[in-house]
Amino acid sequence: MRFGTFREVAYVEYAKETQNETGEFIQTWHCFSQIRCSITSLSYSQSTRMEQASGDTSWQCRTRFLPGLTGKMRIRWQSRYNKILYISQITEIGHEEYHTIICEERS
Repeated sequence: MRFGTFREVAYVEYAKETQNETGEFIQTWHCFSQIRCSITSLSYSQSTRMEQASGDTSWQCRTRFLPGLTGKMRIRWQSRYNKILYISQITEIGHEEYHTIICEERS
């Protein structure tokens, strides 16, 4: 891997459900790991749902291998919260392994 490839700082977060005093379940997000990564925009689509325009953006995130990473987590990068759609591949370059993660952001 070339020097300077992983320029972005992002956070991998996992969801935890807690119950409040009225018995409702509230989903809160907690930091699993801080990672260095490269993020590339893959696609953008705009649609109308219930008479409101919304956009979906797909991102590709490449990072070093992170044990415990699952599809139930999300990646927080800058002010964006990206849902992990799937971990597309794990590649080995030299003696290091890397994740390629496809994420989706809905606005």
